[in-house]
Amino acid sequence: MKLKPALTLLHITLTLWLLASCSQAAPAPTPTIQPPPTDTPTDTATLTPVSTDTPTPAPTSTSTPSPSPTMTPEPLLVIQVVDEENGEALAGATVKLTHSRLQFDASQTTNTDGQATFDDVQASRWAYETVVTAQGYHDIRDKITVEPGENNLTINLTPRVLALVTSESANLRSGPGDVYDVVGAVNQDAILPVVGQSEDGEWLVVETAKGETAWLSGTLVDVEGELSRVTTLASPPTPSPTMTMTPEPTFTPTPPPAVAVAPAPPPAAPPSGDNLLVNPGFEHGPVGWTLRNGGTPWLYSISDYAQFIHSGDKALVYGAYQYIDNVTPGVTYRFGAWARTWSSPDEDRTVSKNPGNIAMLVCINVAGEDVVGLETTICSGGGNPLDTWQYYSIDAIATSTRIVVFLHIQAPMAPRHNEGFWDDAFLSVAPVAATPTPPPAPAPTRPDPIPFGGVALRDSMAHLQWVIEQMGGLLDRVYSGQAGSCSEYLDYYAQTIQITTYHSIPDEWQGVYNEYVWSADNVLATNEQIYLLCQSGGGKVSQLNYGLARSGIHDTLPRLIPAIATANALLGQ
Repeated sequence: MKLKPALTLLHITLTLWLLASCSQAAPAPTPTIQPPPTDTPTDTATLTPVSTDTPTPAPTSTSTPSPSPTMTPEPLLVIQVVDEENGEALAGATVKLTHSRLQFDASQTTNTDGQATFDDVQASRWAYETVVTAQGYHDIRDKITVEPGENNLTINLTPRVLALVTSESANLRSGPGDVYDVVGAVNQDAILPVVGQSEDGEWLVVETAKGETAWLSGTLVDVEGELSRVTTLASPPTPSPTMTMTPEPTFTPTPPPAVAVAPAPPPAAPPSGDNLLVNPGFEHGPVGWTLRNGGTPWLYSISDYAQFIHSGDKALVYGAYQYIDNVTPGVTYRFGAWARTWSSPDEDRTVSKNPGNIAMLVCINVAGEDVVGLETTICSGGGNPLDTWQYYSIDAIATSTRIVVFLHIQAPMAPRHNEGFWDDAFLSVAPVAATPTPPPAPAPTRPDPIPFGGVALRDSMAHLQWVIEQMGGLLDRVYSGQAGSCSEYLDYYAQTIQITTYHSIPDEWQGVYNEYVWSADNVLATNEQIYLLCQSGGGKVSQLNYGLARSGIHDTLPRLIPAIATANALLGQ
């Protein structure tokens, strides 16, 4: 039978499909082919739309970059030191920088370019105290404020001329020649500033220890510095020929006239407020102070002689001065310090024997000049506090923006030892008196020291404690205006002045004794305005003066009471 062409074609197609499938791993079953229905239409699939929304991504936490900090430049201080006359750089000068608040103390020596560089300073609104010294030049003291970044400063030094006495002694005269009066004498090795010379250059005008000027023969000295830098002065008129001249022995020193020592004034209260002085207790050595002959102030430490230290570790021997800038003209300033003297031909420094008539004075030059013997220098009365501490003060009205304060001593040439000591100086605006008062009557004085006794000292300290406690109670009554309180208060104040003092203190007792004397002196100083008010008949006590007096008592007892306990321990009680 013959196949139809359509079936034959289908058969061939199936055969080829089967052959292709034989190459697979598992043969597929032969599909059954069914013809599609002819009447039922094929359903069209409905497509479900897929959401086209794009999911919102979670916010990524991106840190905001911090602004780059602005770097503050480290402070750098460069000080240039030059000769004031020729402007040349001074190599080898010493620049000392101190700052008590920042506990900074450093020194540099200028290089060949005259520069000293401080790269470890801190920027501060408080000024650094600066001292610049160089051989052959006057010292410069200044205050420097350091800002961030580089600070450049030029300091001019003035050349100085000094006369070193080479003769065994030399007379000081009122003019350039032996026909002039002798006004004083100096010993060998004395150093005097030269401020002028005669027209022929044979005589020098020098400044004395008292701040006065005198003429000195140039043949008796060696000169340090250039005399061309000093002024040539005309000779003063020669003495009248009719004047009887007393010949002076050659090279015989003439002792200075005796100093009239006024009665010691009552202790004056240090003003309230900031102390305007640099290094007022000399704890930083000579910083801030200058000797009158241009040298370095001489200091004692507590390890040398504890009795010569009022507080802290150091005290000044003899005298010195300090410049204070930026004061207010027309304002009254009070300057004071604690003083003590020792005078003896012997070496025993615990007691004065056959003493000379020493005078200790505090002074203020209201015009900013560093000479004691000028009309612009106001000084306190002289006192001689032998073997004990006494507070001296002076008030003066500034006439310029600079004042100079002096710790001054006048001492005779005999006996062998005449030493004056200064400690705990204070300068500030003077307090206003509570009421105008007439000059007070002479104050009680402290008796001379007596030989030491442990039990006696302990009993004196116990009595002082009782007196101070009574003063505290009376102070409140005086402040409240209770009648009759002033007279009692004056009695206790006098007892505090008149405490028993001692000499020949053993080393183990010296600290106890210092606390005893300090306690009395501190109460006297802080209560002085109340004392003056009561002495003048009474009146209204200001809050300021009451507060100062009250704080003095409160500060004193916590130091006196433990000192009494130490005294008892030393006595074995």
